[in-house]
Amino acid sequence: SPVPPPRAATSPRPTRWLRLVSGGVVRAMPGLVGATLLALAWGNAAADTSLEKAQREMRGGALDAAVPHLHRAIELRPDHADAHRDLALVRFRATEGELPAPLESQYVKLAIEGFDRALELHPFDWWTLSMKSECYTILGWNASSGERREALWRRSAELLEQAIELAPTTYTLYQQRAQHYLNVAIEEAAAGDTRGALGALAETFDSYDDVVRHYSVGSPHHKHRVIRRSALKLLEALGYTEADLDQLRGDGR
Repeated sequence: SPVPPPRAATSPRPTRWLRLVSGGVVRAMPGLVGATLLALAWGNAAADTSLEKAQREMRGGALDAAVPHLHRAIELRPDHADAHRDLALVRFRATEGELPAPLESQYVKLAIEGFDRALELHPFDWWTLSMKSECYTILGWNASSGERREALWRRSAELLEQAIELAPTTYTLYQQRAQHYLNVAIEEAAAGDTRGALGALAETFDSYDDVVRHYSVGSPHHKHRVIRRSALKLLEALGYTEADLDQLRGDGR
């Protein structure tokens, strides 16, 4: 007689215990998800609270007191761009006192690390880019050679231009750019490079015009007017006037 075909393999029927467990997991899933979301929300809220405490301390000038709150905010929420940015700002503001150049540079490098982390999380933050630019300006002042200073200031200018691309109507960025080129002009003049100093002064005056164009209320900020007066004094010390500078730019020299 013919041999019957083999029966197709079938999965074993789940036991009653397995059915009970799997059913319990399915029923528990909404609760687990809800608990996870609640924990995340608590962590975010606690991080924001720590950041607010830090910012209150910073506004009051208590930078050291702000640091533990900033570290706590980052611990609770490692992707908190504002906390990384403010911690970098605390490090940057530590350079406002009279510090030896090596120590000042050390604080600035730590600030750059914090600004970099903030920019990784929020790459379109023009303010953080402008602060990072300021850091490279300070490193340039503390550089051991003119060549190194030039490289650092070039990086500072690049970061500042990136910030301007993101916020082209923010007048303070043009004010910062004017100060940058005035610094360059002073260094070029001190090195005896009159042509380089005049080129940097031309950029300084152009930036002043940009400030006037984008300043919405009243007259340009007092700081920028001081920058302009300083640029005029340097131009005069070099034996030139604004008209001479315009003529040189017109001639392409």
